[in-house]
Order: sequence, then C-alpha cells, then structure tokens
Amino acid sequence: MMTPPKASAGLAQSIPGVRTVSVRLSGHSMMAESPDATLDALRDFLGRA
Repeated sequence: MMTPPKASAGLAQSIPGVRTVSVRLSGHSMMAESPDATLDALRDFLGRA
C-alpha cells in the first residue's frame, strides 16, 4: 500500500529545512507521467544544492 501525501506531511514537517514538491497527475513513474514538472522540481532542487 502506498502512503498518501497527507499521511507523510507530519514526517516532512518534523525535518528542519525540508521542502516538499507535489507533482500533480503522476505516481511512481513521474518522468513518464509528468516529465516537465518533474524536471522543473529537480532543476530547482539542484540549483539550491
């Protein structure tokens, strides 16, 4: 069973400095289902690293 986003929100909030990104209309195949949104999120993350 997969963990829905709202069930993991508490964990994310407990980690200092964490930022979450939800890629709408995608599941575990984000690159196939929403490639542009996934790449945008990755570019943003790498730009901050």
